Amino acid sequence: MLADRESRRNAPDPVVPTGTVSRDDALRIFRERRARTLAFAETTTAPLKAHTGDHHRPAVGTLNAYQWLQYIPLHHQRHLRQIEEIKATSGYPAGD
Repeated sequence: MLADRESRRNAPDPVVPTGTVSRDDALRIFRERRARTLAFAETTTAPLKAHTGDHHRPAVGTLNAYQWLQYIPLHHQRHLRQIEEIKATSGYPAGD
């Protein structure tokens, strides 16, 4: 589902970009949260499959913590493909 870029999806309202966070701040926040998630994944002894949370898209349904940890990098890869698509469009500024 995440790999399919043919199906466009809008971000939920709480995470729609507003332009109020600088690129540097966004990268810093991303890196901090990624480091925290990796540290958790590497050190937790919690029963990950016993903890669940509903995805905001009903088609995805409920995921357990193990599935959420798998979801995160797949979602990131989807955004990287999206960025590459944008950069490949005609008229995209060269050198940016």
